[in-house]
Amino acid sequence: MELNNIELSPYKAKVSKVERAAETLAIESEEGLTSATDLLSKIKVVAKDVEAFKKSITDPINLGLKNARALFAPMEAGYANAEIVVKGKMVAYRVAVEKKKLAEEAKIVKQIEKGKISEEVGMAKMTALPAVDTKVEGNKGTATFKKVPKYEIIDYTKLPMEYLQANSGKIWEAVRGGVTEIPGVKIYMIEIVAGGIK
Repeated sequence: MELNNIELSPYKAKVSKVERAAETLAIESEEGLTSATDLLSKIKVVAKDVEAFKKSITDPINLGLKNARALFAPMEAGYANAEIVVKGKMVAYRVAVEKKKLAEEAKIVKQIEKGKISEEVGMAKMTALPAVDTKVEGNKGTATFKKVPKYEIIDYTKLPMEYLQANSGKIWEAVRGGVTEIPGVKIYMIEIVAGGIK
């Protein structure tokens, strides 16, 4: 189905008709309220028709998209896992090299402290140690190592207020469940209209 050739005129006409009726509606009596109820039902029918027509177009597209995603998902998971494994091994190697260099430096410092070598000789030995590069150039790419900050919350009670966020899902669940008081939350009632179709 080509989207440019879809005939929407009947649906647009139905929507325009209920929009005009809603704009000209005046409720001044019980009869007006009854008419409004009937108009609300007409609006619901129009909405249902438009949604059904829209779904007749979007459902096949969404199914195709879902199937395409499912087709590629195993490959995407495979290459994502391969990347994680390679990066993990690269970092492990780099950490081992860095530890080895730090151990060599500590050994040289001890030799200086014990007087086995002079500071000048010690500094020369440290300078001669291979550098732990932060960038690696391969034949087909480059890799850069950098330290990035991470965090883990160990005590929520000590967090400053600006780092706390209200869990609105839990609040709605409690309010809908009948809870009438939650510290720090204002709970109140508003009136809405829910319409239905007979």
